[in-house]
Amino acid sequence: MSELQKNIYSVSNLVRAIKKNLEGEFKDITVVGEITNSKDRDLLERSAYWFFSIKDDTGDGDSQISCYMSGYYAAKANFLPLNGYKVILHGKVSVYEKSGSLRLNVTSMQFAGDGKLREEFLRLQKKLQEEGLFDPGLKRQIPSYPNTIGIITSDSGMALGDIIRQIVSSRFGGRIILYPAIVQGISAPESLISQLRRANSDGVCDVLIIGRGGGSYEELFCFNDERLVREVRNSVIPVISAVGHTEDHCLCDDAADYFCQTPTAAGAYVVDVYRSLCSRLPEIQDWLTDYIFRKVEQLRTLTDRCELQLQKKNPENTIDACRSILNDFQHRLATSVRNTVTAGTGQLNSLTVNLHRVSPLQRIAVGRENLLSAEKTAKLHVENRLKNLTAELDRIENSLLRSTPDILKKQKDLEFMEEKLHGAAESFLNRAGSRIDALAVKLSAMNPLLSSRFARSITTSADGRPLSSASSVNVGDTITTVLTDRSRIISKVLEIRSGENQHRNGL
Repeated sequence: MSELQKNIYSVSNLVRAIKKNLEGEFKDITVVGEITNSKDRDLLERSAYWFFSIKDDTGDGDSQISCYMSGYYAAKANFLPLNGYKVILHGKVSVYEKSGSLRLNVTSMQFAGDGKLREEFLRLQKKLQEEGLFDPGLKRQIPSYPNTIGIITSDSGMALGDIIRQIVSSRFGGRIILYPAIVQGISAPESLISQLRRANSDGVCDVLIIGRGGGSYEELFCFNDERLVREVRNSVIPVISAVGHTEDHCLCDDAADYFCQTPTAAGAYVVDVYRSLCSRLPEIQDWLTDYIFRKVEQLRTLTDRCELQLQKKNPENTIDACRSILNDFQHRLATSVRNTVTAGTGQLNSLTVNLHRVSPLQRIAVGRENLLSAEKTAKLHVENRLKNLTAELDRIENSLLRSTPDILKKQKDLEFMEEKLHGAAESFLNRAGSRIDALAVKLSAMNPLLSSRFARSITTSADGRPLSSASSVNVGDTITTVLTDRSRIISKVLEIRSGENQHRNGL
């Protein structure tokens, strides 16, 4: 057999020999080049594995090599293998025996530079800007007092902890709802869009925070996805974008209603008003306490003034004054009668003495007539004086009876004014209590409505004179106490205490 015949291979053997040598030699290699012959974006997103080619981008030749990326490694990729991307591929060389074709089985893929990504970013930014998607007039006001805050981010990333720490530190009393999403890789845009739509469908959040922590340009590029950017702009709920660190920027920042440079800053911004109010809470509490104290003092002063006026116009005081005047008239009348009788008696005694001094009967008769005339005149004078005094007393009594209805009416008016005043005070304090519900427990003890009302009574001696001092009665005297409802209590004095001296006498 010739040498030529010794080196003859079957096709299968040759392919196996090439496969064995190549795969053994190039089992762990790294290749740099430009992606070509790839499918469009929609097909790549729906496909579980990817086929494409890589070629030199230096202009030195037209060499290409086919590439294959299984579903396991494709799921870990941060971006789609689109035509024109300059990438660095890591994997091993493989020979497909049926066709004898050579290909590179890719295990990881990363950008060799951000040129293409930057071009795509600028192209999409210009397109959306021309559509007016980033118009400032479309941006809505972020609510100052949100009750429910939604967070769209990874449930295992540091960004979530940074946001929650800022919210909790402000003493935020509302709810925080997490919408967990994938924030890196080719499946990130779809996951973020799904959670954004879910939050809008729930309709319970007042504001949404979407974002993640810092990373490479490729890792953050999912937040430049055109569908996600449009979904952020179309959100019914106001959106705050917080992607990456200070130097990072994405199209979601432009489309959102407000953007923060870091997730920490977003957490602080959304509860900034709560944090400010918490710092001013002692000042507000002091102001409210002082305001309520001043209002209570004003109402107390007004109440005291009305009570004093009511006391001045109390019909009992007027009746007591008239009774005092009547007693004075009675006393004066009795004194006048006594003086008149005494004077008449004195004249009679004088005439009797004169009669005994002169003995003629004529003078006695004249004296008797004079005495009778004087007595008649005295009686007539006394009767006239009694009639005048009686008429004066009747006039005073009629005057008191006529003024009593006016006095009672004024008393009812004063009672109505007092009830209205207490009602107004109670209404005011109730409104104040609802505005400071958080301080109601501390301030309830100062409620003026808890003050008691004082009962009134008047105590008189046995002869009807009002008692103003303990020295006006003696042990054993009977006294009368008239209460507010005009009922009377009859008591006997058992003991009188005046200062440190006490007098006690048992029954």
